[in-house]
Amino acid sequence: MCPDQPVDRSTVNRQSWWEGVFTHAGWGIVIGSREGLLLTRVNRAFADMHGYTEDELNGQSAMLVFAPEVQADLPRQIARIHEQGRHVFESMHRRKDGSFFPVLIDASVVRNEHGEVDFRVVNVQDISERKQVERTLLQTQQQLRALSAHHESVLEHERKRIAREV
Repeated sequence: MCPDQPVDRSTVNRQSWWEGVFTHAGWGIVIGSREGLLLTRVNRAFADMHGYTEDELNGQSAMLVFAPEVQADLPRQIARIHEQGRHVFESMHRRKDGSFFPVLIDASVVRNEHGEVDFRVVNVQDISERKQVERTLLQTQQQLRALSAHHESVLEHERKRIAREV
């Protein structure tokens, strides 16, 4: 800003507001590089989720946080983000301690005035609890199906027994 020009308070307020969102959001936010391979800037929630500090992750390769088994698919996911403008997908991430956890990624591109990708904004949520609930629900459904089949079998056996007695 030039000291001789008036300050546009709405721009300053907007920048301050977005900085506050980035800093205090309870979900992971990443500003990704144009080509998609660098974590240009991460917020504290993203760093905490992965067991790092923000400084340890800023400027690092995105491959650092993706599990080895999903790294080969990352270029395809980045291409979809760039083609569609926004792409939501599940993936597997790796913490600093080497443990893995499932994430939901919601990524959007930000384009410059020429329509070229300038950077990406990526929201990342740890979905470990959701996945555990899904597994529990699936197990419960399987148990209920087995119980229902057993119940039907017992009822059929009883019907046949009663029919023989009559």
